[in-house]
Amino acid sequence: MLYHVSGMLPVISTQPLSNLELTLSPDGSRVSNHKCSNLLDYSEIQTKHGFIKEPARSPDIISETLPYQYSSSLRSARTLRFYHNLDLDSCLWEFSNYYDMSELLTACGGSVSTDGQVLNLVQSHVTLRVPLFVSYVFHSPAAIGGWKHFDLRSELRLTFVYDTAILWKEGIGSPPGSELQGTLHPTSMHINEEGQLVVDFQTEIRFQGQFVMSHPGTSLTSVVMSVDHPGLTFTLTLLSSEPTFHRPEQRWSFVSDFAIRDYSGTYTIKLVPCVAAPQQEHTLPMTCHPREPIAFDLDIRFQQVSDPVAAEFSLNTRLLLFSKKELWESDERVGSGAGSDVAFPEGSTIYGRVSVEPAQNLGAAFSCSVEQVFLCTGVDGHVPKYNPENEDFGCLADSPSLLHRFKILVGSRPPLYLAGPPTCPG
Repeated sequence: MLYHVSGMLPVISTQPLSNLELTLSPDGSRVSNHKCSNLLDYSEIQTKHGFIKEPARSPDIISETLPYQYSSSLRSARTLRFYHNLDLDSCLWEFSNYYDMSELLTACGGSVSTDGQVLNLVQSHVTLRVPLFVSYVFHSPAAIGGWKHFDLRSELRLTFVYDTAILWKEGIGSPPGSELQGTLHPTSMHINEEGQLVVDFQTEIRFQGQFVMSHPGTSLTSVVMSVDHPGLTFTLTLLSSEPTFHRPEQRWSFVSDFAIRDYSGTYTIKLVPCVAAPQQEHTLPMTCHPREPIAFDLDIRFQQVSDPVAAEFSLNTRLLLFSKKELWESDERVGSGAGSDVAFPEGSTIYGRVSVEPAQNLGAAFSCSVEQVFLCTGVDGHVPKYNPENEDFGCLADSPSLLHRFKILVGSRPPLYLAGPPTCPG
């Protein structure tokens, strides 16, 4: 809820608010940048629900006490839908909406973090964080852009606790026919920043001795392997071990040597047992007798969740226009924008150059050729965008929002050369 002040417009979004003169206009960036906000009318929302809805209250009932608040002769239908969220009796704005988890992550800019296992390895919890930006906007001719605003920022946190596999409570036992017995308890599982699988576990043995990574008395070593992913290799590490031979607690971790999309499958963890004599005390260096590895089978169902891949991959290319041929032919790296003209005299020759941002430059790993170029300019601040799913066709379709539009066929002659009188300044 937001307090109401005369002349104030409350704006709520999960994206930072900037350039209010453009954001509060019919410009297409409002719909594309603020998918989870009260800036969208009920017909513009791209999620299942929106902040602005068709009015459910009857204006006839309210008109007895507030005859002008919902008057269609004074306010447009879009304004009335917005003002249905204002309660003049309490001077409060109330905006409510509903999102599912997928919408909060993909459309609203949310992020998920995990803190591992809790409650004795039986339950896990994750936290969903959604940014929230609130601005109190006032129209002011003296302000830059015509709008004065007071901005607030917060974060919505939602924590979920869920049950993990029950077998983790009892642990994973060694094969029944094994001479030496032990159990393996998974403690955490996650994907690191490089996309590699990281699994932490601890072991408990039921014999006199310890598990070891290797031993001079044998060529065997403790390893991790996967039948479902035979080409995937792992690095196994013994993190800590209690200095005793009587059922010591040992902590381990293994990391995949490279990343794959789907880690689901059965993983076999083979640990080399080293048996000590009864009543033998633990010393360093450790004295024990290595035996054949004990195998533990761990079932994992883990897939990497990534952002949706665009139908067309963008290399963050930029088109810069020049009026001076020497700048166009220079070796200056396009991307800084230096030397690019912002306006051209009528009848001048325009030179254009397309280049990839330095951060995306892959050298000879790709080639780029330009066959045709569409140039257009919008009316009253409209920025043409190409997104057919949202009925945004950029420069391709005739639109009352376009001031000028033309196409130039370039063929296969890089670099790009645009000649002729400009049809739009800037």
